[in-house]
Amino acid sequence: MARIPHAHRIDGRYVWRRRVHFRKIISNVVAFRLRTADPAIARCRAARLAVRFDEVKGQIERMLETGRPLSGGEIDALFRLELERELSQIVHDAYENASWSRDMAENAVPLAEAYRIARRPDRPRRLSEAQRAELAGRLHSADVQAVEEYLAEFCYQITDEEVRSRLDVIGVTNPEWQLPQRGRIFCVLARQPG
Repeated sequence: MARIPHAHRIDGRYVWRRRVHFRKIISNVVAFRLRTADPAIARCRAARLAVRFDEVKGQIERMLETGRPLSGGEIDALFRLELERELSQIVHDAYENASWSRDMAENAVPLAEAYRIARRPDRPRRLSEAQRAELAGRLHSADVQAVEEYLAEFCYQITDEEVRSRLDVIGVTNPEWQLPQRGRIFCVLARQPG
């Protein structure tokens, strides 16, 4: 894998680091997490940060040439501010322009509602009329349909035939365990660790 200039991999994620050095005023390292583990994305983000670093360095050099006194803390703050702004813009652009980004929050609402209902102790497999009316007041009709589909998926119950076939596969022949209610318990216990 080719080396990415000024980027280092730390704990599987990329970090961009570069030394800010001006005469004898400042000599610090600025570092920013690139917010990715993908080398291709890290390369692009590192390149954009390097360009912005050079632009800010040129601006500060012009300020110093014109006689404007800058302390090391001010120079460091300028670099950090501008580079953080650039990185935030890069990350924002990556997600704002994605075709799915606008729909993510809308898709999460029915899923969250289904989880909320499925967490109840009685684990309903279907929405009651009262729940359906309450959801219809807050969500679109398509979202209510999605909540019902998610709920059916979360609260899936094994049919009696499936219980019998699973017990046959694992070799349970005890007539007492052939009862579907006890077989469900047996299947659940068999899946639990320890």
